Amino acid sequence: TSVLGMREIVKTPNKFVLTKPDLLENLKSENEYLAGSKPGNSLLVFSAQCNFSGYKMPLQLIEIVQKQGLVNRGTQVSGQTLTREPDLCNFYILLDTASFVGSSYLDVSKFKPDYFCVSFYKMFGHPTGVGALIVSKRGQSALLKKYYGGGTVNIAMTREDFHEKRVGFSSHFEDGTLAFLAIANLLEGFNTLERLIPAKEEKNTMERVSKYVHQLAAYGYDKLATLKHINGQPLLKFYNHTGYKDSKYQGGVITFNILHQDGSFVGFAEVACLAAVFNIQLRTGCFCNPGACQWFLQLSNHDIRKQYESGHICSDYNDLIDGLPTGAVRVSFGYMTRKRDVDKMITMIEECYLASPEERLQHIDIEKLPKGLKHIPQKLKPQLKEICIYPVKSCAAFKITDSWPLTTTGFLYDRGWMVVNTAGMAITQKHQTRLCLITPIINRHKGTMELTFTDMKSVFIDLEMSSEKRDVINTSLCQSKVCETS
Repeated sequence: TSVLGMREIVKTPNKFVLTKPDLLENLKSENEYLAGSKPGNSLLVFSAQCNFSGYKMPLQLIEIVQKQGLVNRGTQVSGQTLTREPDLCNFYILLDTASFVGSSYLDVSKFKPDYFCVSFYKMFGHPTGVGALIVSKRGQSALLKKYYGGGTVNIAMTREDFHEKRVGFSSHFEDGTLAFLAIANLLEGFNTLERLIPAKEEKNTMERVSKYVHQLAAYGYDKLATLKHINGQPLLKFYNHTGYKDSKYQGGVITFNILHQDGSFVGFAEVACLAAVFNIQLRTGCFCNPGACQWFLQLSNHDIRKQYESGHICSDYNDLIDGLPTGAVRVSFGYMTRKRDVDKMITMIEECYLASPEERLQHIDIEKLPKGLKHIPQKLKPQLKEICIYPVKSCAAFKITDSWPLTTTGFLYDRGWMVVNTAGMAITQKHQTRLCLITPIINRHKGTMELTFTDMKSVFIDLEMSSEKRDVINTSLCQSKVCETS
């Protein structure tokens, strides 16, 4: 989402979005293209690790694109339509490493992005709100800043339009007072990581963490993948690119949706409720990654707009719209996760989703739910959405929109009439399929039922008939074969 937000402030009108296959084309291409052979600058932004699926992008792409440009620019989303050709402008690379460095080692002496950003709480769990943008000397030359705030100028005058920015890159860009107390805590965070997981057997701390969380994810994935409904249908639908064979391409993340026995989706809000009851920390939704969410859930642009128009917005628990999921369930592992934690998550899914819906709902204790989930259990209970009656046999239904009387034989006026021929024999859809096009409309206040049919005049029937007429009709009905078969 933050990268999409950057599109709003860059100067160029020409903006493109690349999928994973688009970007990986640059690995396959043995071309003689040269970045910088065309005028202008281009910025490529991608994640070192997808926070939706845990897929790790090959970081050799950084040097390839810096030297050779982009073979495939992907899909253009704004600006004057350009021809589909390689982008050979001077390329800068911004690498989003927030998810990656939380459990993997980033060697910037080997892979040299012009910019990369980190989020420290994803490494330590604390403090929140502290991150960094690391800029190479090459990258500094392309950054121009107009705005200035406290601490970034030598002089600023109010009665004249004059100011002088400070010299030095960090002094130029770090506006206001830094979160120095939180920043001081970072040193303790790094020291704690190295103390808990010291370098060993030629692997540094983060390389060991990477191997460990991948082992946990592979173990959890293998266990979950074996779970099936009684009819043999898989219990879960997973979202990943390459599976869990190699930690080089897959991080410690399992993302999935749970499926009902008929293959329909379980809403992620229900899973979030059960996780809260079982004291399991997981995340649901799109994880602030709308691109990967759309890709893995196979949603069209029309689907996403329709979900929005139906009331779904980012971070809500409106999890299913017309049967399609608006997000997924993600389980992420860190250096503090234990195998028993993975087993606990697997046990929760087995106990709750290889059982009946009634048994599953019994697990949900509203008192244990956070405030944002307390409304979910009521939505999960069976709800009566619509009642229809069929006043005339084989004809269309009449939808009840208000309260309706009950009689000793069921709903008032339900199955009260039928169409017969001159011999008193019932006419049904078995022989006259167009009967289903006759629509009854009951007006209880007027005491009438209107029968409508396309391009024909309506027929009105009194709902309350005299006893003489009722006797005649009853006599006729008793002579019909319907009485013998129904």
